[in-house]
Formats: sequence, structure tokens, C-alpha cells
Amino acid sequence: MKLSSVASIVLAGSIAVFTGCGGGSSSSSSTAEKTKNVTIEASDAGVVNLPTPAKMVIGGKEYTTKNVNNGVITFKVPSSVDDKKAEFLVPGDAIVDTDGDGKLSKKDHTIRMALKTIGSGTVANPLTTLALAKGDMATFELVKNFNPVKAKLALIKGEGDEKLKALVSASDVIADLMKSAKTKGVDTAEVLKKVDVKVVKEVAEGKVTDTKTLTESLTKEAAVVAGTTTEELTKKAEDSVQTIEKAKEAVKKGVSATEALIAVIAVSDAGVDATSAITALESGDVSSLVESITEDSKVADIIKDQATSGSVATSTGSIGSTSSTSSTGSTGSTGSTSSTGS
Repeated sequence: MKLSSVASIVLAGSIAVFTGCGGGSSSSSSTAEKTKNVTIEASDAGVVNLPTPAKMVIGGKEYTTKNVNNGVITFKVPSSVDDKKAEFLVPGDAIVDTDGDGKLSKKDHTIRMALKTIGSGTVANPLTTLALAKGDMATFELVKNFNPVKAKLALIKGEGDEKLKALVSASDVIADLMKSAKTKGVDTAEVLKKVDVKVVKEVAEGKVTDTKTLTESLTKEAAVVAGTTTEELTKKAEDSVQTIEKAKEAVKKGVSATEALIAVIAVSDAGVDATSAITALESGDVSSLVESITEDSKVADIIKDQATSGSVATSTGSIGSTSSTSSTGSTGSTGSTSSTGS
């Protein structure tokens, strides 16, 4: 597979993950038009397909969409809707571009964790989902613009700090916890109840940066409920961090940042072992690594169903690529989209 098709993320402005750019929606240019486009980002890895519609809920009304492009989900709603107060829900069967080819394929994986956020222009990620499940709005405000994929790319390019690395680890740990729960048939809501959200706040404030410490603190009660162990979760988190460090070194030696990102995503989201990813990064040939990604049977079924119904998604782009939204804010924030109205 050629990796040259993978476009790189454009990180506009600072890489800080705690300040948004506002935006997220844009009214139609004509006063006669009565609709607008409202956007959020969804990221465990970059969402490339929505088999089940994402939802926007406000004032007792629900709007749905399958419109996703490079992780940016767009809703078309009446211009009078206060999208800053809306609740956004991304289903757990959303598919992420784990193989970096920019399209829906059998190597891609479902996120297995329904994501949630509040307010247009924010990012639905594992940390916002946890904070909202706990009713902890203070923590939500700290992580609402955090985009795990963009954060990983920033770290690979040498633009991140220990706090950003710790946030990536915390996000990956929550995602792995939820994936374990889904695999074991455990109610994810029950697992989230056992996660210590105060740890996320401490990570976001830079008070906790050690991977082992944050993993054990986050999951000491939740791991058993999810059918896993803190030791297993810690190993996965440490493997991911190690792969990011090796990816950073590989970029210094000439590997493109977007190719290196594929190796990192393969470990954190597609189950590829860190040793294989690190070997590929050190050799400078990441393309062979893609072949080792295990196919997701659920994705294969979705592709078959969509082909039969003729509803295969047309969204383009890939891990880390930019969308049609403007990116005038900081890392993880979304800009306004153009709206044609109706």
C-alpha cells in the first residue's frame, strides 16, 4: 500500500489543547436562508465512516447525520438552534481510519465506545465522554478541545510536552477500558462509574504525567469491572508512549510524520504490538506494518451491508488529514464550515 496518499494534519496556531477557537458553526450568508452547518470533531482515532448516524440533541429535538469528513462531523440544522448548548453523541460503531488509506476499508476498526460532547466546535473524545458521564463540567472544560490524533502527531513532531503526552495516555487508557468492556459484554456505563475522573483533571492540569501512575489511579476500580487488569492497561499505555518516542526519532531520520503516525495508531487503536511498530519505524518502512493490522469483522460486515444498500460513505481523507473546516484555533479545535443553507 502506498502511504503517500496520507495527508498530514495542519496544526494551526499553538498546540495547546485547552483553548478552543470558538467556531464550530456558521450561519448562511443570505438572510433568506434558514439553516446552518454545525460541526464537531470525533476522535479516538480519526473517524472515517458513520454506519449509525451521529446525534445532536437540543431543546428536546434531535438532529442526525452521517456526514463525516476526516473526523469532522457536520449537522445541518435550523439557524435558530443554539448549537453551543447542544449535546452531541457519536455511536460506538463509528469507524476510524486505522490503516491510513483515507477511505473505508477492512483494516479499519470501530471505536467500540460511544463518544459524547457538548457544544459545537468541541471534540467528542474518551475524556469528554468520561467527564460528562460523571457530571464533572470543570474537567470537561479542560478536555473539550483535546483531539487524540492531533495530539499524537504533535508529539511525533516534537511539538508536545509531558502534559500532552499524559493526556494522550489517559485518553488511550479510557478507550482500551471501554473496548475491553465491550468485548466482554459488560455495560460500559457501569465501567465509567468506577473510573476516577479526578485523575483526568490532574492530568489536564499537569499535576500527573507518569503513565503508570495515571493508569493505575484511573482504573484501579474500573479494570476488574471491564474484565481486564490495571497491569494490562498500563502495559498498553506504556507501549503506546514508547512507540510515540520511536516515531519521533524516526521523523528526525527522515520518516514522514504522517507515516510515523500510522505506526502509532496501529499500536494504540488496531492491536499491533509495539515491537513490530518500532521495528518498522527503525527500518524506515511503515508500509509493511499496515499488512499486520488485524481486520475488524464488524467493519467487514458494515462494508458488505453498505455495498449491498449502495450507501458506502464518500468521505475522503485519512488519519491526521485536514478537512474543509478552517483550522484557525489551537490543537484539537475546529473552525467554522461553509454553509450553503436551504
